[in-house]
Amino acid sequence: MVQPGSFAVPLAGLAAAFAKGLPWTGSGNRWLLTSLVLFLSLAPMIPLIYLPRGRIFEAALVSARESGEVTPELRAAFGDSLVAFARIYELAVVGIVLALMVTKPF
Repeated sequence: MVQPGSFAVPLAGLAAAFAKGLPWTGSGNRWLLTSLVLFLSLAPMIPLIYLPRGRIFEAALVSARESGEVTPELRAAFGDSLVAFARIYELAVVGIVLALMVTKPF
């Protein structure tokens, strides 16, 4: 439910802005386009980072369960710096978009 909803909410918001006749780039509404660009910058991380690294993690987890101990592969999968960066970036974008929605600075 979260995955489809993560794209449905922004689309519903854009549809509501369009229905009200609000320009996306008009004065006082530039935060909307900025938020959309930031949100869309998260999309490439799914096929480029999360899916491939998730498969590696899953294989390491299955291997560790079979052996009954934490394997070096599982430790490496948990400590993946690219996934950590992606999560931090994701949280930063959410925070920035939330701040833009509340303050509407431009």
